[in-house]
Amino acid sequence: MARPLKIAWKHPAEVFYQLYKQEVDARIAKRWQALWMLRRGERLKRVKELVGVAHVTVQRWVRWYEAGGLEEVGRHRLGSGVRPYEAWTPAQEQRLREAVSEGRFRTIGEAMAWCEKELGVAVSYKKLYYWFRRWGYRKKVPWPMAEKADVQTQEGWKKGGYWQPCRRRG
Repeated sequence: MARPLKIAWKHPAEVFYQLYKQEVDARIAKRWQALWMLRRGERLKRVKELVGVAHVTVQRWVRWYEAGGLEEVGRHRLGSGVRPYEAWTPAQEQRLREAVSEGRFRTIGEAMAWCEKELGVAVSYKKLYYWFRRWGYRKKVPWPMAEKADVQTQEGWKKGGYWQPCRRRG
C-alpha cells in the first residue's frame, strides 16, 4: 500500500479554484485543478484520472508548489523555451516566394535544388511542401499528354461528341 501524499499547504482551496477558473492556458489550468482537488481532500489516483495526467506529473506539480508556491507552479512552461530552427531568413523567404510566383519551379525537387543553389539553404522535401501549402501555392502543371493523343478528338468528346452518335441511333 502506498503512503499518503502529505502536502504543506500555504493557500486555501478557494485560491486554487479561482486560479483554475481564470487561467487561459489549458495546460496550466490543469495544474490548478489538480492542486484544488488535492487541497479539497481528493485522492491522488482520482485526481490523475480526472485531470488526465500521470501520477508523477501531479507529484511534480506538488513539488513545485512546495518549493515556490503559486508563482513556481505558474512559471513552468512546456518545452525548452528555444525557438525552433527556421530554415531561412525573411529576406530569403521573400526571394523564394517571388521565385514560386514567377513559376520558376515545376516540382518541389526543383525548388529544393534552387534553395540550395541560390539561398545556400538545404531544405527537406517535407518542409518545403509544408510551406508551399501554408503559403497557398498549389501545383498548377497539367497532366502530361500521350504522344499519340488526338487533341481534336478529345475536344470533340468534351463538347458532347459521344452523345451525338447515340442520339442519331435513337
